[in-house]
Amino acid sequence: MNMKAAGKIRGWAAGGLCLTAFLAFFPAAPSAETGNLEAGVKAAYVYNFTQFVEWETPASTGAAPGVFTVCVLGEGAVPAALEALAGRKAGAEEIKVVRHNDASLFPGCRILFVSRSAAKSLPDTLKGLGRGTLTVSDIPGFARRGGIIGFFTEEKKVRIEVNPRLAGEAGLKLSPRLLQVSKIVGDPR
Repeated sequence: MNMKAAGKIRGWAAGGLCLTAFLAFFPAAPSAETGNLEAGVKAAYVYNFTQFVEWETPASTGAAPGVFTVCVLGEGAVPAALEALAGRKAGAEEIKVVRHNDASLFPGCRILFVSRSAAKSLPDTLKGLGRGTLTVSDIPGFARRGGIIGFFTEEKKVRIEVNPRLAGEAGLKLSPRLLQVSKIVGDPR
């Protein structure tokens, strides 16, 4: 890995939560010249969320037994990077990545990543989700607009903002370690 790429990884990984998984996630880190390094860091965060969020039983989400479904709505660099999660393990379950342009076609999603290309349909997308779905996006202000975890960039570092109230309403329990490295938004009740 070249020094420029290593420096960017360190700069983008916030709170130590992501760097270890990022390096494990990509055995040979992509070069900074590919332009997809930030998308890879966000995909590594999504993978980490499988370890730092507790879901209700899979049966309540409609998920198939033994399968952890990561759904991706829209197009872009992050959705493409999320494809690398397919086949990895989330606990004892195998991750399945499903991409589509219509959120209503996503039964059993544990994580739904909404790309910036799907921002126009965000209110309808969020309204149609049931309990047990962790919503994640890099749409600006996502956690303030009804999502649970949003990515933002601050001082050239990828950061996360979390809406714990919405997570609780969705039947999700967020790890204190995740909350420590997050910017908390929304009404904490």
